[in-house]
Amino acid sequence: MKQISLFTDLSNDLFFEIFDYMDVLYLFQAFFNLNQRFNLLIIDRHICFQANMIDLKSYEFMIYRNLILPKIGCYIRYLSISDQLNYLQIILRSISLTNLLFIRLYDVKLNELRIILRHCKLKYIFIDTNYIQNEKHLNEIFHILFNQQSDLCSMQCNFHTNLYFVEEKYKLSQLRRVIIDCECFSSDFIVLISQLPKLCHLNARINDHNREYMDKDIDNLTGNESLRSLILHIENFEFDRLLLILSLIPSVHILELNGSIDFDINHLLELERNYTSFRCNLKHYLTF
Repeated sequence: MKQISLFTDLSNDLFFEIFDYMDVLYLFQAFFNLNQRFNLLIIDRHICFQANMIDLKSYEFMIYRNLILPKIGCYIRYLSISDQLNYLQIILRSISLTNLLFIRLYDVKLNELRIILRHCKLKYIFIDTNYIQNEKHLNEIFHILFNQQSDLCSMQCNFHTNLYFVEEKYKLSQLRRVIIDCECFSSDFIVLISQLPKLCHLNARINDHNREYMDKDIDNLTGNESLRSLILHIENFEFDRLLLILSLIPSVHILELNGSIDFDINHLLELERNYTSFRCNLKHYLTF
């Protein structure tokens, strides 16, 4: 049996395993241009590259732009990036990221998000930006996420504004996990859950302040029977409205409530009996 005494004696498959755990910047800094073998291994398309481009120094971005992305940009599967300094905008002018599966976007602008969603078949997306707050543009983004990203399984977003959902039937949506970190009205929440047939876990924020001015007709909506786990943060919320929402999601067995609401303590006890797991962190006024 050959005794392995040198790092370079390791097999290619083992190097591939090591590379899969490394951020692509550190991978290039550690291995690229050491020798021809490592150069060929690094650009092998079987590697699932991950790139963390958040909080980059300017010289690090130049390494990405001039060295890394031209060689393996089309093979990156995992990307985290902030567009606060227009890094994503600069990259998309010349680099194809068509094989992305998982992406985390901070401070992204509308045009760059459109390009990503139109050219990538994603499985996971995280968006945190205050550059997209126009209702028409948000409806466009959610239409693409729900109706055209047919492989998308998990989504988390915060647009730092109230969300308004348009009633459609997203038959192609495979979304199973959704986290929405910005507020919507309860009627928009009901519109949302009624349109995602595979949804299993939902974390959302509802604030019904001034709901009467923006309320929707929800009488024809059927709710959601696939949802199993629900975390809600609620404000300015009537208890009857909560009961209506819970009646539309009969398969939920894990429920967590946060925020504030007016309700009788007995109602809380009645709710608890209906769920396998029930957590309540509500500020409330007791009625005796």
